[in-house]
Order: sequence, then structure tokens, then C-alpha cells
Amino acid sequence: APVPSKCAPPTGPAIEHHTTIHADETWGPGLHVMTFGVAIRKNATLTIAPCAVVRVKKDYELSVGSGNVGDGGTLVAEGKPDEPIVFEAADADPWADILVSSQGSARLAYVTLRGGGGTYARRGASLHLFGDQYSPIKPLASVDHVTVENSGKYGVYLESRGAFSPDSHDLVIRGTKGMPMSVSAPASQSIPSGTYTGNKIDAIRLSGGGYDDYH
Repeated sequence: APVPSKCAPPTGPAIEHHTTIHADETWGPGLHVMTFGVAIRKNATLTIAPCAVVRVKKDYELSVGSGNVGDGGTLVAEGKPDEPIVFEAADADPWADILVSSQGSARLAYVTLRGGGGTYARRGASLHLFGDQYSPIKPLASVDHVTVENSGKYGVYLESRGAFSPDSHDLVIRGTKGMPMSVSAPASQSIPSGTYTGNKIDAIRLSGGGYDDYH
């Protein structure tokens, strides 16, 4: 059953974020707003504290690492059952996505991603794990009680052998304008336990490797 949140409603001026992160940084509890795209680079770690609410302006993205060797980044957003973390649109327009590239990694727990997957999301998904098609399957993110709501074309997109870690579980995707998830066939075994209903099309798209189908 849902656990009542102990987080205070976000009030007062938001802390603004709009620059690339090159050193370890923490966004504390309370209200934050991304007024521009934010990238985590140079092997820095961005930690989002429990009870943080991150509002993202139209079409902006939080990118974690890049595809270049040595240019990694880590996102740690680990809330608690009664102290969740929320990413949501700053206004009526959708934001882009959290993009985790092949040199990045993310740990998400008790997080809600709401209203993402906008026009400038790479594949129209709120959470995008973008691996390296020439390398083995690589777990780029772990999810634990993560909810993706009201996303664009997809809730989650696993591309080019980007995958979830084996310990991922309890992923909920609902209210997307298309399908809950699109997954490259090699990464399909990483799909975590969860609930993928309540979308326009309640199916997961598998593609790549000579396979392109809906299930």
C-alpha cells in the first residue's frame, strides 16, 4: 500500500540549475528547477536527496555521462518510501528526459518521473538508457519503486545494449501517449518486475537484432 509522504510541500523560491556538473554535487530536500539542460560529466556524481522536487523547464534534459571513454557521470536519486523524490514538468509543457549514456550510471529508488518524454527527448521517453551497440550489454541504471507517469511516446527506452541492472524491481509505467517501453532485443532480459498498464498501448516494443515486434 502507498506510504504517506513525510516531505513538506515545496514552497519558497526554487534553487536554479543550468550548468554542466564537473564535480560531485548534492541537491538537497525541497524545490529545484532546471532552467536549462544539465549534464553530469568528468566522472562527477550528482546526488538528489530524499524529499527533493526537481521541476524541469520545457524540452530540457538531465544527461548522465557521455559516450566517450573517461567522460562518465553518476546520478544517485534514492528516496525512501515516505520521503520520495519527484521529477516533473515546471509548467504545462513536457520536459525531455533523463538520458544515461554508455559511460554513465544511475541509481533511482522511490522516484517519480512525471510529464517527460517531450519533443527533444531522444526517443520520446522520460528515462533513456543509451548503451554502446558495439559492446556487450551494459547495465546503466538500477530502479527500485520507480514510477514513470504521463510520458511521451514511451516511458522508458533501452537503446543499443543499454540495460537495467539485475537488482532492478517494481517499475511502474502508466499514462504514456504510446507504449510503456521500447527495448533493444539483447537487453530484453533486463526488463524488471513491475506494472506496465494504463498506457495508450499496453505493450512493450522489442527491436534490433533482426527482431521488431510487440508483446
